[in-house]
Amino acid sequence: MADKKPYEPKTKFQAILEYHSDWLFRQGYHERTLGSREPQGKLVERLRETFEEAIMRTLWTYRIEEFRIGARGIFGTKKDPVDFMFDYRYDPHRERLSLSKLSARLYDETIEYVLTNNTPRQLPPADLVHAQLSSVIDAKIHEKLKEQQKSRRSRKGLQ
Repeated sequence: MADKKPYEPKTKFQAILEYHSDWLFRQGYHERTLGSREPQGKLVERLRETFEEAIMRTLWTYRIEEFRIGARGIFGTKKDPVDFMFDYRYDPHRERLSLSKLSARLYDETIEYVLTNNTPRQLPPADLVHAQLSSVIDAKIHEKLKEQQKSRRSRKGLQ
């Protein structure tokens, strides 16, 4: 008969980290769905390490600590590189970690999502963020092409 591991209760901080890790995973922010070259679990590992550092700093200051972690995703047939930046706030008074903002960049275009209620529903899925960035870039390219065509027509009219 296999030995069962005794139940080990989670600390408050482990529970907070698990909640946020699950939240990221459900919205597609993990290495497999991002098409990342990093090992599976690296984003959560960075979150854990940075969260632990924030907790340690608050032991001395007892002030809200803000920190960021990043990830890169590769999307679509064009292999678009999207850089994600997650902004967190840890409040030691409430023992609460909040994801306050997600920034995403594709080439020169950036979109920011301000998250106010700290609920998973507010974090857009990674593939949707890529689609929104791609749409913005495509619209700008289309507009630039229209301007070039208009410019060519007006030059032809002057000749």
